[in-house]
Amino acid sequence: MTELLSVENMVVGFEGASRPTIGGISFTLRAGQRLGLIGESGSGKSVTALALMGLLPDTAHLSGSVRLAGRELVGLGDAKMARIRGREMSMVFQEPMTALDPTMRVGRQVAEVVRLHCARTGSGHTRERVCRMLEEVGLPDAERIADSYPFQLSGGQRQRVMVAMALINRPELIICDEPTTALDVTVQARVLDVLDRGLREVGAACLFISHDLAVVSQICDDVIVMYRGQIVEAGPVAVLLDHARHPYTRGLVATARLDEVAPGARLRVIEDFWDASQERR
Repeated sequence: MTELLSVENMVVGFEGASRPTIGGISFTLRAGQRLGLIGESGSGKSVTALALMGLLPDTAHLSGSVRLAGRELVGLGDAKMARIRGREMSMVFQEPMTALDPTMRVGRQVAEVVRLHCARTGSGHTRERVCRMLEEVGLPDAERIADSYPFQLSGGQRQRVMVAMALINRPELIICDEPTTALDVTVQARVLDVLDRGLREVGAACLFISHDLAVVSQICDDVIVMYRGQIVEAGPVAVLLDHARHPYTRGLVATARLDEVAPGARLRVIEDFWDASQERR
């Protein structure tokens, strides 16, 4: 498969901070590949996603190289990045209630993605396309959903709307930032199934950010592990989760395997495997 996304020595710093939040990371993503990005809260996962999408605040400074299909994104102005977002790359955010405009009907919000990036089409055709996409992400009563406001939908329904917005223009890359964290386990499984089918249908690559190793192993082919803004380990999901080399990765895996802890025994923590004070890499 051809290389779709290339990140080389990407550094993200913020005004007033004593050290960069992202300290020179490099990785690649092939067309159609699904790459997981895991680590504790504060490890830099979401900042990485925002940097790739060109959504960092004005207080941030980005350097290094980010190339999408050979095109350098670092240094592009807001107008040029806006034309890329939603068409060539899109993002599913963690909390759809804040990502969706509460004052705008759902169908209109999905339609805006189409109108901004596609050739001029009639409102009737756009409406039909939106409803078809809503049905494809598991919302069968698409007409009612399209006419609803976000607060009238459940958390699972809102997240499927976000998936529909990300998929509707068939982008080459979709970034998912903890897309199921706010959902209960049953709804989470359904949303992941929708996302899995949608990625296959449009042929998009995916950078899937999560702290849930079970979810990553379900959706991703490969995984990279972040600790304090650095990549400490990378490899195929099955190999890395079962045969992790880095102590921090072994700690992450062990803390997720609660079934291996004897009843009444102390739960394992990352520090059992990884002494952060020594900054071993």
